[in-house]
Amino acid sequence: MLNLDRDILFQIFEKLQDDRNSLHNSLLVNVSWCEIIVPILWKNPWKCFSTHGKISRRNLQTHLLNDEKKKKLLLDVIISHLSDETSDTFGLTTKYKKPLFNYIGFCKHLNLGDLEGIINIMECKKLGVYDKIINLFINENTRITHLYIPHKFKHKLHLIPGAESCLLRLEYLQCSTLTEDDVLVGLAEISESIEELNLNIYGLQDNYYNVNNNGIIKLIQCQKKLNNVRFYYAGTNYPYMEINSNSFYKDLENSLIKHASNIQYFSTNKKPYPNFLSYFKNLKYLEMSDDYTLNTVHNQMIIKAIYENCPNVEYLEIPFNNNCILEFENLLVKCQYLDSLYLTIEEEDCENLFETLGKHSPEGLFKFKFKLRTNLIRGIRRISLISFKSFFHYWKGKHPMLLQTIGMSLNKSVDYSDLIDTYKLMGVIKKYDDVEIEPFITEYSSFL
Repeated sequence: MLNLDRDILFQIFEKLQDDRNSLHNSLLVNVSWCEIIVPILWKNPWKCFSTHGKISRRNLQTHLLNDEKKKKLLLDVIISHLSDETSDTFGLTTKYKKPLFNYIGFCKHLNLGDLEGIINIMECKKLGVYDKIINLFINENTRITHLYIPHKFKHKLHLIPGAESCLLRLEYLQCSTLTEDDVLVGLAEISESIEELNLNIYGLQDNYYNVNNNGIIKLIQCQKKLNNVRFYYAGTNYPYMEINSNSFYKDLENSLIKHASNIQYFSTNKKPYPNFLSYFKNLKYLEMSDDYTLNTVHNQMIIKAIYENCPNVEYLEIPFNNNCILEFENLLVKCQYLDSLYLTIEEEDCENLFETLGKHSPEGLFKFKFKLRTNLIRGIRRISLISFKSFFHYWKGKHPMLLQTIGMSLNKSVDYSDLIDTYKLMGVIKKYDDVEIEPFITEYSSFL
């Protein structure tokens, strides 16, 4: 085992990149394993601060304390990469042993928000220390592929010596419309290889830094490999933003049209203009998770635009009400590659919907996720029992379904639990899961 080819070992350990405990244990085996594993662990050192799922109030304080300890440990490693001269210049009293590896050189992900948070706990608050530390990550000897820019970020990355070679092959960018235009315009000048864009969009009253937002428009337009886009609308008057009445939001959508033939993944929490979808013939993943405003006519137009223009869609998430049932039936008939469907439903009575799913779903569709629209007045809302009975009845003889409900607590009801158990035994349901709060998931493949 110890003499396995390094390339094979690398592939094995890379499969374990989310299992940090196993990797930490494995790097103690011998020097060769250590040399292979350390770059994997340091590819994305910010991952240890990421929180997946729900943290209970009981565990929140412990989690925050652990987070602070991790930040301090990471800060110590980062500072150890500074030269003695720099440490003396900024009066850093703690002396650090020089690291065995150039850990920062292994970083492919750079989360500037986390980095700022770590720098803020330093003993030294002198102006310029931030520049020295960020230069450790961005220089001619590093190669960043995933960049996370926080809100209201002002540091002009393109002016850092070596930034052009460091960010030349950027693959992923997370930023917002609050990021200063100069930062994004400068980034557009050196990086044209972004494949995935995650953009937080704020209302104009939030955008006191950027009046025109020309930077993000230019950045999108100059890309050559863009295929995965997420627009998340936020800000002080979300969810009441009048998206369709503002020219900037039109310009933002129009900036993607140049890349329409390449874009296969598009996610937004606000429904776009229906004619926007007419350009995106190759979409495979389409998510429109609008839980606040459901305009029936607009929704019908969106569903029609999907089945007329996006026949290759495999994953679909849309809001739904019963007035859209005829257009929805057309969608099921014409989108034959669909295998995953996530509906945010307005009504609790879904018999017509579930009957339509049972009769007209394409052969490959078997993954379902259902959520009822947010209602702050009422408590737990559930799709009616008779609706689920109808769904399971019409699904007999089809591919066993994977079913997930959000916030319905079906397992807490004897009637619902018995119904699900019955159809599991009949082979209609392969797996059922109910989650109280939907976790934030960034990987499109995560479904159930």
